[in-house]
Parts: sequence; C-alpha cells; structure tokens
Amino acid sequence: GLFTVREDDLMAAILALAEAETLRPGSISVANKTPVMLSDLLKALASQDGRPFRAIRIPWQLVFYLLRTAEVFRVRLPFRADSTLGLVRTAPCPSDDGLLTGLGVTLHAFSLQPSDGG
Repeated sequence: GLFTVREDDLMAAILALAEAETLRPGSISVANKTPVMLSDLLKALASQDGRPFRAIRIPWQLVFYLLRTAEVFRVRLPFRADSTLGLVRTAPCPSDDGLLTGLGVTLHAFSLQPSDGG
C-alpha cells in the first residue's frame, strides 16, 4: 500500500517543524500510517471527479521496460521508468517516533471528505 498525507496536514507539519526550536537528528516521515492500495486511491479519485474507474492489470515489469526503452531513445515523458519502482517497492510504514504528535500535528487517514481544518 501507499502512505498518503493530506495537503493541509503536510502544511501543518512543515510549519510545526519550521517553528520548532530544536529537532533531534534523523528522518521525519510525514504520512499517515494507514496504507492505501493504489487501486482504492485511483477509484476514489475517479469517483470524486464523477468518472468511472476502469483498471487493466499489466505486469509492472512490462511498463518499466517500455518506459526504460523510451528513455534510451530520449523520448520525453511526464515520468521516468524509476517512478514505477516506487509503486512496486513501497516504503515501509512511516514512523516519526511521536515527533509530529509532540508538535501538535495530526496526520489524518486518506479520505475523500474535504478537510475540516483540523
């Protein structure tokens, strides 16, 4: 699954981190810990736009090598072959060891509902 973040949550996290007087060294994950399947995400986004969702299963390796071939021939595309790897080999569950929570930031789970401002 993919780990998502709402735009308002991301902005709140950036602001809280920028205003923090001190931060311990290390990585900071700004994503909700509940994974969302790509197909569910695409269905939800299509539904939000009032469009039907139709999916065709294609082996990711086929897409990767087609994009890689296009890159070899210097065909300009809006994304690179390496981008497919991020969908296939997703990151492990994000963890901030309570840092963002301690700064007052709540990361909401993926939802089609408009932001409620908090």
